[in-house]
Amino acid sequence: MAFGLRFLRLLPKLKKSCKPPAEDLPADYDPREDYCSLKFADIWSDAEMENVLEYLKGNSFLRIPDEWRSILMDNDQ
Repeated sequence: MAFGLRFLRLLPKLKKSCKPPAEDLPADYDPREDYCSLKFADIWSDAEMENVLEYLKGNSFLRIPDEWRSILMDNDQ
């Protein structure tokens, strides 16, 4: 919770320092392919990211599109 609140406070500064938006992606780009090729060997144990992921997966308001559900929920990498 503290991390999230701190991030929200920093968000305006982050937006000001951001680079311009990247070029548009090709119409046939499928982000699921990129996601599936990612390696999750280091889950930042010092940042307790495992707790964040568990929280997100258990969030009753989380809406995952069907085409992503099997990738995100059934694949604990």
